[in-house]
Amino acid sequence: MNSETQSTTKIRSELRELHSFDIFDTLVTRRVAEPKGIFAIMQNILISKSDSFLARNFYRIRVHAEDFAGMIALSTSTSGEINLDEIYAIIQCNYNLTPEETDSLKQLEIETEIKNLIPLEQNVSLLKRLVTEGKNVVLISDMYYCAQDLYRILSHIDPVFENIKIYVSSEYRASKRDGILYDIVQNEQNPQGWTHYGDNRYSDIKKASLRGINTVYLKQENLMPYEEKLLKTYPDNMYFQAGVGSARLARMNKISNNQDKYNFGASFAAPILYNYMDWVIQQSLKQGFKTLYFVARDGYVPKLIADIIIEKRNLDIKTKYIHGSRLAWRITLENSECKNLLLSYFKQEIDLTEKNIVFVDIQGTGKTADYAADLLNELTDCTVYSFYLTSHDVKQADNSIKLCYLASTKYHSDWPELLCRTTYGQTLRYEANGDKIEPVTEQIDSKQIIEWGFNEYIDGIMKYTAAMADAEMSNHTSFNTLNLYCEYNDYLYNHLDRQTAQIIGKIPFAAIGSESTMQEAAPDIHLFKLLLCFLFCQKNKDILKFPFISQARSGKLSNKFQKFMHDFPTIQKLLFNVCIHKKKQDAYIRILGIKISFSHLLWK
Repeated sequence: MNSETQSTTKIRSELRELHSFDIFDTLVTRRVAEPKGIFAIMQNILISKSDSFLARNFYRIRVHAEDFAGMIALSTSTSGEINLDEIYAIIQCNYNLTPEETDSLKQLEIETEIKNLIPLEQNVSLLKRLVTEGKNVVLISDMYYCAQDLYRILSHIDPVFENIKIYVSSEYRASKRDGILYDIVQNEQNPQGWTHYGDNRYSDIKKASLRGINTVYLKQENLMPYEEKLLKTYPDNMYFQAGVGSARLARMNKISNNQDKYNFGASFAAPILYNYMDWVIQQSLKQGFKTLYFVARDGYVPKLIADIIIEKRNLDIKTKYIHGSRLAWRITLENSECKNLLLSYFKQEIDLTEKNIVFVDIQGTGKTADYAADLLNELTDCTVYSFYLTSHDVKQADNSIKLCYLASTKYHSDWPELLCRTTYGQTLRYEANGDKIEPVTEQIDSKQIIEWGFNEYIDGIMKYTAAMADAEMSNHTSFNTLNLYCEYNDYLYNHLDRQTAQIIGKIPFAAIGSESTMQEAAPDIHLFKLLLCFLFCQKNKDILKFPFISQARSGKLSNKFQKFMHDFPTIQKLLFNVCIHKKKQDAYIRILGIKISFSHLLWK
């Protein structure tokens, strides 16, 4: 065989080598948490146009119409495969729609899919490389859309899809799930070798492998426990679908170190802080605020989020990070030197031509803001506005207005501060350095917070923020909902899983001073330590701040023993305890209520 013949044979062999790809969650994915999330967005759109029964209940109507159409198909054929027309025929019949109204709904679904579909870049790049190399590439999908609809949807992702053959279950009345769609592709393509890429372990991997097809499993991103609970309880909530969807997209950006901290930032912290910052920005635009001053240290993470939102939306509002603290701003008025330094710092950092000066924080009563407002009014006639995520005890003043995302006694807690850690200490005071006033911060060793995964945590927050901002712009709507904070607050207190508790509980919380003084926000409750506390009639002081997180981190025996101690607070003194009181020179052991003194052994 000469070289020309060998080359021709090789080309023919390569052309007969088939590479097939699943479509959804393999090459493209949706901005929502689940495929059904598209119907939740549609429902919101329909409600904005009409208060009809169909509009208010569209999510469930659409979900169950699909199931119903599948049941009908199973009664008339072996495959049970359906198409979009058959689904909407059921809706049209049940809700007395005209053909035009039915077609309008179908078009809305496809348009909503297009707005919320994004490429999985790595997998699309693989497909494009295979096409460029001249390989035979096809798409295989179990889907109710026809090939024409899929071409329309995919053309918005990349023009490469326009010339790739699509095998879709709705047209062939066969599926990957039953394996018959693979047989159809085999008969039409007659490949020399075949590799299939997909995300479904059963239909893409098992069923293909049983037919001798090489498979490449492209794993989906699983939901977090709190996300699963949220969607199970509120499946038709557009805001939750978009929030969880953006978190899932952010988690697809894999990193090698501290993946769990990245995921926590992207999935739990970011949705809460994003919604808060979105509200702050919307309120600021509404009231004409020009500059937002984010107060150290809790303002560090929110400012990162705000800057992304403002840039994405091209908003006319500025942000600035300002060093401050209760310690640095609650200055005794008689201390003129400290006061003058602070006033100079305010003049240096704050635009005093603006009559509304706006601070952004996470928690607080607003007392520190009142101090700042009084001082600022010595420089200019102004009103100070302070934003807080939550608060339950604020008092308004004429020149100091407090605005809370949720003013509540039920949902107020200190735990949101755990989401806003930084790598440096609190602001202590200010000092002059030439003609510049600089803040003096407490020196701390940032090693512990860095090792916890702070940088990866921040990266996850920023990836979520970009994904959510894109989702809102694509859909021309806001996905902000106060209910997400309330639901995640409830999850922390009542349903917290151990893995999430380990992540949030290990956050260095008392990060002031040397590293030796740092401690975990909510330490694990060790059974041995509980026993010591029981024997010596002491309280476990380590878990006073966030006991609900500590309990979720701890083993069952520890929690059962702690519950026993809580339910029977006096029993430990009756059963067994040891007491040594140096001042009174009294020492004894109490066993089953019997006191046995050993003072004479210690003090003669």
